[in-house]
Amino acid sequence: MEHRPRIYLTRVNVRWAENHAIWRNEIKIPDSRIARLGEDDNFWPAGAPTHGPNGVCGPCSEMYLDRGEEFGDPDERPGDDTDRFLEYWNHVFMTYDLGADGSLTEEELTAWFTKHAVPL
Repeated sequence: MEHRPRIYLTRVNVRWAENHAIWRNEIKIPDSRIARLGEDDNFWPAGAPTHGPNGVCGPCSEMYLDRGEEFGDPDERPGDDTDRFLEYWNHVFMTYDLGADGSLTEEELTAWFTKHAVPL
């Protein structure tokens, strides 16, 4: 049986390209297994830069297990609302402050947290 890589990662849009570089260059995850998602899907709180709430917020990087084509179509990818990719871990980097006027100010890393994403 041919080995098929099963671990995939996500990163937020170009606003935080450093995340992509770390996965690719330091952890050696190929680009084909790093899905680029937008702020509505891969930012905490979800959609914060565009829709609020105000306060500390930041990009996420999530880890997914590809459960295989028996759970979905070959064109599905991490972040799709399907059964094929199971999110099992999440990193949140709260590096921005969203102001009441909608401005997004980059700050020093104020907080970072990680958690499992699979219900126990």
